[in-house]
Amino acid sequence: VPWATKLPGGPIKGFFIPSIQYGRDMVELMQRIELDPTTDSIDSNWDINCWGIGDFYGHEFRGDRDDFQTVHSYVEKDLAGSAQYEVMLIPGMNGWSRMTRATRDAILRRVQDGAGLVLLHPFVGDVKGHPFKGDEPEGDQRIWEISPLVGVADNTVNESGYPEVNSDAVTKGKWELGQQHFITQGVQLDLLPEGTIGGSFYEYKSQGDVLIKSGASPILAVKNYGKGRVVAMAYVEEGFTPPSINPNESKIYWDYWEYQYSLLARSILWASGRQTPVQIQSLTANDRELRLSLSSQQAQAITIEINGKNEFGQSLGATRTEKALNAGETTITIPASTLTNAVGWPGGRQIFNVIIRDSNNATLNWGAATFTTPKRAMMTSTKPGVDVYKRGETLSAVLRASGNLSGLQMRMHVTDDLGRLLGTL
Repeated sequence: VPWATKLPGGPIKGFFIPSIQYGRDMVELMQRIELDPTTDSIDSNWDINCWGIGDFYGHEFRGDRDDFQTVHSYVEKDLAGSAQYEVMLIPGMNGWSRMTRATRDAILRRVQDGAGLVLLHPFVGDVKGHPFKGDEPEGDQRIWEISPLVGVADNTVNESGYPEVNSDAVTKGKWELGQQHFITQGVQLDLLPEGTIGGSFYEYKSQGDVLIKSGASPILAVKNYGKGRVVAMAYVEEGFTPPSINPNESKIYWDYWEYQYSLLARSILWASGRQTPVQIQSLTANDRELRLSLSSQQAQAITIEINGKNEFGQSLGATRTEKALNAGETTITIPASTLTNAVGWPGGRQIFNVIIRDSNNATLNWGAATFTTPKRAMMTSTKPGVDVYKRGETLSAVLRASGNLSGLQMRMHVTDDLGRLLGTL
């Protein structure tokens, strides 16, 4: 979803450390928010860090087991140098203290001077229990001065040099909204797996404003540090986002990752210090209308772009509405008839992506709304006669469904592992 691929002030100049195994996250993020990034790819697994970019690189140029000095020197060069960044995204990796002293000093100084910082699972790093080449003898506790999430126990490193999640520091629960904030404007947590079935997160204490929580545990918190803004996330990460889920087990069939990236993009935008002249006070939808309450700093013309889909990804249509905002609050109601057909709503979850644009088509704000309608019937299982068929054999399968099946038909497409259609039953 092109949430903010054109921003009023142009691309956000940022510094990012994507992993190698999940390095695609950097590209996915750039497809959703306008960025001018500098990136240093570092993986917490030493072997992926050495060879994951390709054998042609030569692992002797990337480090070895317990040796990340080369890749950490790249970060030092970028952050301790003269290049200016509006925001930095720093994942936990193997711990804050593993980065060079000059890098850590530069991050603290940059945020003090007004740059933004997004931290994913910040922790000190077990430099005493398993030191890496070049580590200082003591962990750098200054991470707890800058982070709005504090006090989590370190992840560990095993005898083979591989990081291990500290299970004693992790729990699981459903996400809930905390304090109101720009980052959570228009965010529907029930579009995230973590807000629907729950997700794993590290147990921190908060020393900032908690925007998302699970019970008494903070998940996302913010604070100011000097002139800069800091965001910290507590979820167990897989790259930049929480781990992927199995849609069949979870019954979450929609593109939930769009809303994970949206939350991260909003965090980056806020941390960067960019002004957001239009705020979303509320965004709701039901089977009759979509209602949007906006607050604008000044009178201006906007375009509201809405794209609807059901939970299986089938389009419900799109509409664009032009409105003139007054300074202050404006409530806009868009009839559901602009997004549904004569047959009515399909069963299940309906999802509406909303992007608010200025006269130059730049994104001023964005969010999503959702509601559910009763499902008349539902597929419960599909089981073929055997697991493997040879070409020429007859395929048989048992399909089961529940609900009001009167007048309904089932259709099964058979494809090979390359996605080629072999037949329809």
